[in-house]
Amino acid sequence: LLATILILLYFVQHASFGMFVSRLQFHDTGKMMHGFTAFWGYLTFSHILTYWYGNVPEETEYFLHRLHSPWMEYLIVIGVMAFVIPLFALIPKAAKWNAWLSIPIALSILISQWLMNLVVVQPEVVKAEDFGLPVLEVGVLLFFIGGFALTIYAHGRANLMVSLTDPLLRKYLDEKDHH
Repeated sequence: LLATILILLYFVQHASFGMFVSRLQFHDTGKMMHGFTAFWGYLTFSHILTYWYGNVPEETEYFLHRLHSPWMEYLIVIGVMAFVIPLFALIPKAAKWNAWLSIPIALSILISQWLMNLVVVQPEVVKAEDFGLPVLEVGVLLFFIGGFALTIYAHGRANLMVSLTDPLLRKYLDEKDHH
């Protein structure tokens, strides 16, 4: 969610209400994205550790099935894209402010989360030797991304995207005029 918000912030920055988006919003969203990356790593590790320590055969089989090709390669890619890259790349302040760095990190997080959902479902549905390029899954993803974008666009054209009754809005505009 935070990766999507960060990408949307960069796109609306050039819209008519983009003057309300400042470096502070990018920095805060990037900090939260960095924090949730560490939290995601902790939750994933503790989830696997619980099943390993509990030694529950019916649950352990679920993990063992995914430790074989082609699923193992996906697990490695997911770990790097969802944890290693964002955890270290989002440390500097500039990584949260510059679009050329923060958008690829956000896309890395989004793609890895999609791959994670693929690895959760596909091994139970498709045999490993029959698994190929997930064309149908990519098509469905693009369909929903397009539907989401059209919904945001239609809502933005029909409604105000900034609350005019916000008491801090006038203060923010006054401060921006003085700089």
